[in-house]
Amino acid sequence: MRWWTIIDVRAGAAAIVAALMARVLLREASPGTVTTLSCAGLIAAAALSAYGVIRTAPGRRVVLLVAAGALLLMGIVGLASIGIPLLVAAVLALVAARTTRPRPEPGDDPA
Repeated sequence: MRWWTIIDVRAGAAAIVAALMARVLLREASPGTVTTLSCAGLIAAAALSAYGVIRTAPGRRVVLLVAAGALLLMGIVGLASIGIPLLVAAVLALVAARTTRPRPEPGDDPA
């Protein structure tokens, strides 16, 4: 079994690409504190999505749900400019979180 799936990689890649696109667009449009904070949020969401690629990572579902929530919020706020790629990344992160299987508790019978 691979430690990653293509949907996980797509969610992380989409978040990273959206963060880079937003950085370029926001830097040219309005340099300042809002730009720095929004780029920091995008980078954090991209890092969480990248962590979620590892299928055996502890807390993977929660991390992907937080990343999806952050991407969804920023996608709605930035709908006029960079919102669509952020919403796509959020949906991919939600799908990746949905495909996460719960880890068995110690002492559970695998059969």
